[in-house]
Amino acid sequence: MKLTLNRIDSLKCPEGKRDVLVFDDEQRGLGVRITASGGKTYLAQYNWYGQKRRIPLGSCSAVSLAKARDAARSIMGDVAKGIDPAFERKKAKVHEVLTLSALLTDWQALHLASKRPSYATEALRALRSAFARYLDLPAADLRAITESW
Repeated sequence: MKLTLNRIDSLKCPEGKRDVLVFDDEQRGLGVRITASGGKTYLAQYNWYGQKRRIPLGSCSAVSLAKARDAARSIMGDVAKGIDPAFERKKAKVHEVLTLSALLTDWQALHLASKRPSYATEALRALRSAFARYLDLPAADLRAITESW
């Protein structure tokens, strides 16, 4: 069915189901998930080497149908180019979450475990003290900070 605002407003989840997906005939990959509680969310769905992948695009009340179509078109374009958008999003999220504190913890477990306990303790303490204000920043931002020194 071609998705329109009126059709999206009239969509309901069948009784006894948790959710239902309805896909647009106009834009390949664009769908709307309707939940039993009445929530409606745009999503993009594509196949990646035989696996279905879905990327949420936002609530139907917050994102316009035109923007959802544009987002789905962009995602499908990336897939056609051989890019897996879901993997790229996940990679970006991990990249943002990796902080200096997490790197120091990994360094402690991987490198300092074989060192004398007094050295390991002091090395970690010194680094955490010297870089205290940067510990919770994403590691990707550290390069920009150090280049400004």
